[in-house]
Amino acid sequence: MSEEKRARVIQKLENYAGIIEGISTAAQSFMPPELKAKLFELHGLNTELLERVRSNSFEIAIVGLEKAGKSTFANALIGLDILPAKEERCTYTSSCVKYADQTYAEVEYYTSEEFGERFASNLKALGAEFDSYEYGRVTLDELQSKIDENNLDANRRNILEDVSDMIRSEFAIMPLLGKSDQHFNETAMKETEFKNLIQNPDRTEGEYVPKPSFAVKKITVYSDKLEDMRNCIIYDVPGFDSPTAIHMEQTKERMDKADAIILIANASKPSLTGPQLTIFSSAVDSDNIPFNEKVFVFANRADESKDLEYNMGTLKNDLDKYHILRKNDSNRLIPGSAYAALCIAGGREDDQAVANLKANGISDGIEEIKKKLKEYNDVVRIHVIEKRVENLEKMILETADAIKLSCSAVSSGDGSNADMINAFVDVQNKIKEKLVFFESEIRKILDEKPLTSGLLAALKGKLNTGELLPDEEEIAYIKERCTQSTAQFEASLRDFKRAEVREIFSDVTQCVTEDLKRETADELTGILLECFNVTPDHLYFEEIKTMTREYVDGYYRDFNLKTIQKTLTLRFCDEVFELLINKPFLMPDRLDFFLKNIDNIAALAVYDHSEEESRISNSKMDIADMPLVRSILFHEGTDGANSFSTVSPESRQKYIADLKKSIVLKLHNNLSELDSLAEQTVDWCCESGLSVYSFIQSLNRILPDLRFKRYSSEKECDELMYYLSLTSEHLEFQMTGESSKMNLLISRYNEACKSRENTHEWVIDRFKEDISILVSIISGPVVSALGLEIPFAANVSEITDKIKQHVQDKDTLFVDFYGKVYPKSEYKKLEENESLQKINSEKKVVLENIDELLKELGEH
Repeated sequence: MSEEKRARVIQKLENYAGIIEGISTAAQSFMPPELKAKLFELHGLNTELLERVRSNSFEIAIVGLEKAGKSTFANALIGLDILPAKEERCTYTSSCVKYADQTYAEVEYYTSEEFGERFASNLKALGAEFDSYEYGRVTLDELQSKIDENNLDANRRNILEDVSDMIRSEFAIMPLLGKSDQHFNETAMKETEFKNLIQNPDRTEGEYVPKPSFAVKKITVYSDKLEDMRNCIIYDVPGFDSPTAIHMEQTKERMDKADAIILIANASKPSLTGPQLTIFSSAVDSDNIPFNEKVFVFANRADESKDLEYNMGTLKNDLDKYHILRKNDSNRLIPGSAYAALCIAGGREDDQAVANLKANGISDGIEEIKKKLKEYNDVVRIHVIEKRVENLEKMILETADAIKLSCSAVSSGDGSNADMINAFVDVQNKIKEKLVFFESEIRKILDEKPLTSGLLAALKGKLNTGELLPDEEEIAYIKERCTQSTAQFEASLRDFKRAEVREIFSDVTQCVTEDLKRETADELTGILLECFNVTPDHLYFEEIKTMTREYVDGYYRDFNLKTIQKTLTLRFCDEVFELLINKPFLMPDRLDFFLKNIDNIAALAVYDHSEEESRISNSKMDIADMPLVRSILFHEGTDGANSFSTVSPESRQKYIADLKKSIVLKLHNNLSELDSLAEQTVDWCCESGLSVYSFIQSLNRILPDLRFKRYSSEKECDELMYYLSLTSEHLEFQMTGESSKMNLLISRYNEACKSRENTHEWVIDRFKEDISILVSIISGPVVSALGLEIPFAANVSEITDKIKQHVQDKDTLFVDFYGKVYPKSEYKKLEENESLQKINSEKKVVLENIDELLKELGEH
């Protein structure tokens, strides 16, 4: 390359660098991130190309198949027999050779993380699963037990060989990983330590020799033998057919960046193979420079060829056929022998390889290819550089157009700080006001009970008694399978329907709660949009709506109704499912299970509407009299004669109101007063013939009322819960005295068991009755008992409180969100804002730089 041409290219690239830096500096406040990244990329490419032209470095990539003799050729080219050159595959990483006034080498090692990734990648490529892919944990025995070498292709056999060597060489590799770069002088480069780092060590008969070379990431050799090739940087890369992915990437990268490519072919086996054709299939490098414009082909091992003229003809035809070498560059195909060249340089001219070359009337080819490379460097290479510059200029033009378009677009900057602060304060006040009203609306859920009514309506459609009952075909199928006893038949019949009712109930409950959850999230989203003054006719309505909904959904991720719902379902449903589905009617198992779980069943009975007024007409409450219990144990109807409470609804409501006031006053007093109040409550209920269970349920409604109206602190609410607990304890104390009725119930059940018939028909009829009772209980007491509105409202209230608090405290979460919404919601105001003048001024500077850049490009 002439100095005049090189100087022109340097001047051009320096001008580009200054203009690109000017654009980057001026455009920081308004340019989109993707354009900033593009400018950064252009600056990097320009700088790299500028440094290459300034240093006049001539990069040569030596490529070919594994064991093709690439390293031997590189040794011959530099006149230094140092790079690994053996018959077996031995180049494990890319080697770089440069000129220096003395000979030495620098070795760079993999870090533990880099080597671990490489090991895991090879291991996964073998196609077997391992408990761990971590280097140091996989043993050779484990590898051999999981991999059958006979089922592997040649590629994966190489991988298996590498992985095996890595495992066997673990104690030699581990100390090198993460080690600082190591320096070897010319003398040390001849020692075993260095040689073992760049090639396979010499084998010892009967024992395995570790291979520390696997730990080496990069080798750079500096040689004073490159006197006539001072500006050359020579890369000896792994073979095209290397099984390691990182090697293939290294080869492609070197070919892409190289000024010249030397393909090492085999003159003794001239046909090109798949890996060679694949690597050249892309035809051009990243700068759109055809590979065949940079390629030289050295037909190595000409000394081993039986018919050199025929083989060279075959090789030339393949190079033409696959467009690896241009037809008018046929003089770049040079036969020779790198090994013979090293023999001659080492004074071994009597070697058979040298004699074979003389017999064919050719030289070793090294000086000839050096001459070709020098001519290329002096004359042709400038065209490659110019094409790289042209490609860079094309990228610059495309980026300049995009920047001009960006400068003409409406700025989406923050606008005036004062305007944004004022808007923020206004939004703060609006949100707080709107959310207070929203909370009062949420409280209506407790009175309107949309979840309970929705669940009941959905269950009527889904939980159909007729469809749940076993049909004739199902019964026939069970009879056919169960021929041993009626007990076996009943167990199979009940097991057949075990999960169906549970699944329906769970699915419907989930669906109803999710619908209401979605509605409240929609309402909160609508409130925020209203506070932002964003209506459906706003230009960015859909975009802001999506951003707002994502913000609201972030709070709903902590919505824990599922856990509460599951807990309530377990408390109020499981025993009923177990009793009516899994425990056969009029069998001891059903009574035993009932007695073990009597408290939860009694709690469920509170919500049975048929018991609301029939439960007690005297001063005591007995579980044995509950219609729900009689229904489960004896299949008695729940709509029998009822005894009404002597207390009118008005009296009951007045007592609750008075009690509520009393509670609020007494919350700060000691717990003994609450204990006394609990005793009075039980006595009043008993004297009035009112269900204590029902009354406790009424008291439970006080708690959310206190929370929503802020009548009390969290501590006071906890004390109120303690009061309710005391009331329940006093009830249980009174009930223990009524053990006589319970004993009668047990005796009656045991007597009824004697009437049980061990026939299929009787079992089927009783099971159908169980199903009917179960559906009735689920659709009635169970749904009422769940009371999902209370935890649902508490969850939504907690979310609303968090949003209010974050807005009030200017929490980062809300500030970041509003920072994204504001430019969109106030885009019209921003267009007129004075702060745009600064941005427009910056845009003017950028456009001036672009004009200068375009002028510079036009001149060239």
